[in-house]
Amino acid sequence: MESEVELHETIQEMHAVATVPDLYPIMVELQAVPSLLELLAHENTDVAVAVVDLLQVSVHMCLLMVTHFRYLYICVS
Repeated sequence: MESEVELHETIQEMHAVATVPDLYPIMVELQAVPSLLELLAHENTDVAVAVVDLLQVSVHMCLLMVTHFRYLYICVS
């Protein structure tokens, strides 16, 4: 049980990375994405839910970046 608590805490700490899209390539290099996807099927639903939340934050940040860059493109054009 203790290791699952540590796992959950680590996933929560990864939210800091999720808010910095410039770090995403490093996450890919470290093969964190397949690991996170595997955790979606974790028997402890708290862990799976934490991963879903982390992925939602990551997707949200990506969408904000795309929207921001589109806005800049329109303003510059």
